[in-house]
This record gives sequence, structure tokens and C-alpha cells, in this order.
Amino acid sequence: MSDPLNEKIKQIGRMTMLAQEIDFSEVGFTQITFDEAMSMAKNEEKVIILDVRTAEEFERGHLKDAILLPYDEIMQHAQVVLPHKEELILIYCQAGVRSVYAAHTLVALGYTNIYEFGGPAVW
Repeated sequence: MSDPLNEKIKQIGRMTMLAQEIDFSEVGFTQITFDEAMSMAKNEEKVIILDVRTAEEFERGHLKDAILLPYDEIMQHAQVVLPHKEELILIYCQAGVRSVYAAHTLVALGYTNIYEFGGPAVW
């Protein structure tokens, strides 16, 4: 019998390794640092800071002005939460795995101004 927590840890490890192997220059979004993201948030007129963690993680703390759209709900809710596909969207999670998945998903849905900046575990 397998331990569910151990299986989840293994799954996250595999996702992290895959995310590290991606050539982000050809995937339709840009990876940036936390400092670059905060500079963009401060200097751009219209910016969406998108937190793609769980509601529980969001409630424990999130970046100022961030909106929550968990990564596993993007396909179902992006068009309502993010109606303008050309707006500047800065995406983060906890460690940069879910945010990469979310960025890929948004690009596949036609969003054109996506920046991914990891999460507190890697800042």
C-alpha cells in the first residue's frame, strides 16, 4: 500500500524536474525574477498579479493586490477571472511549478502577456 503523502511528494519532484528542463524562450511566456515582477507591478499602469496556489495557501498570506485562481481551475475559470487576454499577468505560486503550468495553460487559452516569477520558496 502506498503512502498518499509520499506519492504527492514524488509527483511534485517529477513536476519540478520537468519545469527545470523547459526552454522558456519558445513557450509563449517569460520567466522573470521576483524583483523584476515587483518593478513591473509598480511601474505598469494595469497589471494582474495572479496567485495560482490553493485557497488555503492564499488565505495564509499572499502578495498585495494578488487575485486567486488556483492552477487546477484555470481552464474552467480564466475567461471570467481574466477577461482581457492582452493584459499584463504576473503569475506566482509557492515554488514555481504550478505557476509554470498555469502560464502554459494561459498561453494555450490565447493570453499574450504572461510573466512567470516562481514563488516564495525560490525568491
